[in-house]
Amino acid sequence: MPNSPISKILDSFMEEGIKLSPIGATMLGVPGLDDQLDDLSMAGHDKRAELTRKTLNAINAETPISEIDRIARDVAVERLSSELKLNDTYEARILFNLIASPVTSIRQVFEMMKKENPETIANVTKRLNGISAAFDGWKSSLNFVAEKGKFNSRRQVLATAGQLETFSQGAFTTVAKKFNPAGDNQELLSAAKNAEKACAELAIWMRETYAPQCLIADGVGEERYKLWARHFTGADLDLRDTYEWGIKQLEMINERMWIAAKKLYPMQQHYARLPIASTLIRVIQWKAKKSY
Repeated sequence: MPNSPISKILDSFMEEGIKLSPIGATMLGVPGLDDQLDDLSMAGHDKRAELTRKTLNAINAETPISEIDRIARDVAVERLSSELKLNDTYEARILFNLIASPVTSIRQVFEMMKKENPETIANVTKRLNGISAAFDGWKSSLNFVAEKGKFNSRRQVLATAGQLETFSQGAFTTVAKKFNPAGDNQELLSAAKNAEKACAELAIWMRETYAPQCLIADGVGEERYKLWARHFTGADLDLRDTYEWGIKQLEMINERMWIAAKKLYPMQQHYARLPIASTLIRVIQWKAKKSY
């Protein structure tokens, strides 16, 4: 319900959360923070975690006044608890890949900025100049978590380094030209070059310093896998039972496929049984073992 205490707590969480994520604000169309980037340092992570913790405690102290309120509370408690678990175990601070990382978020946010606003060029310039500090904050977080003994997959780190190298070769100059087609704003062009330099420097650090420390295997172990399974499904799964169930379902589908094939093509008695489904089953079994 719009005016219930729980709704007000969640509204406040959104309002305060947006202030801590300028990138998120731009993505949601909330004005006022378009010249800033998220604080990717440990201090920035801690601020967001503290807001989540405060909100979770406040919601748990309230009694729902309707069924809608109860559902809102239950969903919020589950999501906020999962976010805190990922934060407190440092998981949310180290796992990144080609499509989900601070690198992609920073690059994408410029696509969401309105070209027709008169202050946009100034905002873009300031945001581009802020990329170096944002990357420094991210690097400090990765170093901090590395000291705790937690790392990303080396393959993902090297792929992200490659992405950074690509971005260093003109990606932000292209952004600058989008907002200033004439190319006569030297301050904007200089900011773009600064951003590309920051990408090149972070790529070198990732490739030469960070990646050699990281996990050779993609599998992260059962405990870490379980945290992310909970986050993406909202349920506490028994991972081994879930994999076994999935494999049994594939085996059943495989058998039904061949029964159907014989009914559809009864004259073809000697066709080779294509091992697609059975091969898939073996691959999934292998991947399941690697994940643990």
